Amino acid sequence: MEFYKIERRKPSSDFYLERMGAIYDRTRGKTDVPHRHDYYTVLFIEAARGSHVIDFKTYPFHKSEVHFVSPGQVHQVAVTEKPLGWVFTFSKDFLVENNIPESFISNINLFRPFGDCPPLRIDTDTFDRLLRIVQEMESCLPMELTYRSRALGALLQLFLIYCNNSSSLDTTQLDEESPGVCILRDFKKLVEHKYTEWHKVNDY
Repeated sequence: MEFYKIERRKPSSDFYLERMGAIYDRTRGKTDVPHRHDYYTVLFIEAARGSHVIDFKTYPFHKSEVHFVSPGQVHQVAVTEKPLGWVFTFSKDFLVENNIPESFISNINLFRPFGDCPPLRIDTDTFDRLLRIVQEMESCLPMELTYRSRALGALLQLFLIYCNNSSSLDTTQLDEESPGVCILRDFKKLVEHKYTEWHKVNDY
């Protein structure tokens, strides 16, 4: 499949959440084609059989794990039976609306737009904690809820913070103002915007 022909999908809303089992029923278990999003995607897996392809690398599903997909990455979910889990997405506009800096997203290092993107395996206690947060997100979905977006934004940050605390990431990388973090963040942004024009490291 040619890369430039892969569909790029825009968000239908700034924040979206749905149970994977409901998606499976709606699509009758049909595997979607590889595609790209203009938004961030999180798969919170309780139990699933099959695999998740991110940038053409395959990651088999296991119990109690979280998958992260950055805007622009090619991905495809393929399951062989009805999965237990949730998928939620959020746009850059959602981050802006809730005063969540993109540096927070890049510094926690869960979303990796370049290189390998292995899922995060989580222990039972962390899974239960994340499950309560996702269930709270579900309760905040009705549009008539006052301060709906603020509630979802707060829950999103809490979910990602607990995920980060379960990873092996060096916590010093969370200092958003440290020189090393700033250089890495700026480099990633340049690559994202200039990769079609600049092909040498010295250019960056």
